[in-house]
Amino acid sequence: MTNNINLLYIKPKNLRPDFRLLITWLWNDNENVDSDGNADNPASTEWTELNIRHREDSSLNFDIQPLQTNPLILEIKSTSTEMLYKVAYFMLDRTDGELSDNLEFEPLISKTYVKELIQPFSTDEADNRVNNSRYLHTTILNPYPKL
Repeated sequence: MTNNINLLYIKPKNLRPDFRLLITWLWNDNENVDSDGNADNPASTEWTELNIRHREDSSLNFDIQPLQTNPLILEIKSTSTEMLYKVAYFMLDRTDGELSDNLEFEPLISKTYVKELIQPFSTDEADNRVNNSRYLHTTILNPYPKL
């Protein structure tokens, strides 16, 4: 990818998924990463901060941080443009959000456009990993199924 953008903004319309599903979508359930954020329970869908540090490849690191709360605007940041757009695609898909490279949200960046940018990454294979993930049906009362 040749685009130099290293941050994007998303206005999620729905709650976020269990943050572990983002890791699964990108890699798998057991990827070697450190995570930090403000989820009070791993299965929480109300988190607004997420920091992922890949233990084997720092180019795969990314951060999601809140810029404002009403309406919620999250900033997605990565040194890798490819990783930035992969995370943005997942967040767009799972929150039915709006994505832009500016805080005016003009113009919006479509999910279709983002999907084209992340090719040859297979969103179908990534969705399949999520659909088979032990984290897919977690709840606040049962955040660690099948462990």
